[in-house]
Amino acid sequence: MPKDLAPIDPIPIEEWIDASDAARELITIVQDRRRLCDAYQSLLRTDEPRGFLHGDLKLDNVLLGKDGPRLIDWELSGYGPTNYDLASIVAALLDTWVRSIRASPNTNLTDWAAMAGVPLSVVSTTIRVLLTAYAGSLKRPGLDLPTFERVVGSVSGCLVLRAWTSAGFENELGVINRLRLLIAEALVERPNAVFADLAW
Repeated sequence: MPKDLAPIDPIPIEEWIDASDAARELITIVQDRRRLCDAYQSLLRTDEPRGFLHGDLKLDNVLLGKDGPRLIDWELSGYGPTNYDLASIVAALLDTWVRSIRASPNTNLTDWAAMAGVPLSVVSTTIRVLLTAYAGSLKRPGLDLPTFERVVGSVSGCLVLRAWTSAGFENELGVINRLRLLIAEALVERPNAVFADLAW
């Protein structure tokens, strides 16, 4: 990976992409958030452990049976950054909570959590168990796993990617995509505050 990437400068998107109005607004918002751009650029600059990955790890691709969880839908599997699968599933868990919120643009941000159909405490507990198990695997000899900061930065990127995917079909960015961006930004700016005692 090149170490001397040029800074990410705003690009007039209408010149290079045929996108919905919502997708264009999303690009503009992300480009205006220097911390997000700097964090993602840092992820690109840093060497990270690579290995086999599922490539499409989300809740829909995990089946729970009497013998434990089983992963399905392997057509995107391959070699890549080892933190991608973990970041994808944590982002999917956060997104379950985000999509359960029934708020309007006029709703006060502090009231959004109370409007969720899926309690944040349930999602937080699940993420806590997952990250704790992952951190425990770091103690196994011979494993070269990514740092806490890289995983959290990648979760942020996965949330922005989910917003991008959704915005591609919308005329307006909408409350849910704006909340995805707010969480993505909070993860980049304050990873230890969001996941408190889970850092390894």
